[in-house]
Amino acid sequence: MCFSRSTPYLDALTSPNNAESMPYQPVILTEINSTTAAQCDGIYFGQESAQTQQTVIQQLPAGARLFISENNPQCVTGSAFCLAITSDSVKFSVNLDSLTRSGVHVSPDVLLLARKTEK
Repeated sequence: MCFSRSTPYLDALTSPNNAESMPYQPVILTEINSTTAAQCDGIYFGQESAQTQQTVIQQLPAGARLFISENNPQCVTGSAFCLAITSDSVKFSVNLDSLTRSGVHVSPDVLLLARKTEK
């Protein structure tokens, strides 16, 4: 799983102290582009715009990849999962078009959960 250096939660998501409990090997990318992202099974975008996310995603070679974003409030282009983080909660929405194109299979229960958090 690759993480943008621009995410405010980078330390929590990639901390070596949590390495044993992480189901992924974190890779921190100082710059996210099609070359650096090609090595990733998943990309966690930080402050990159939805347009930048979309550009990177479209330029990647074919293969199943998970795309998550912190900076994509409308969630209509770019990442499949978009987080809405406030001081007291975290909600997420799903872009079904992006999710379908990503090739990642997601439990229907997760999709139902996303529907509930969007309300």
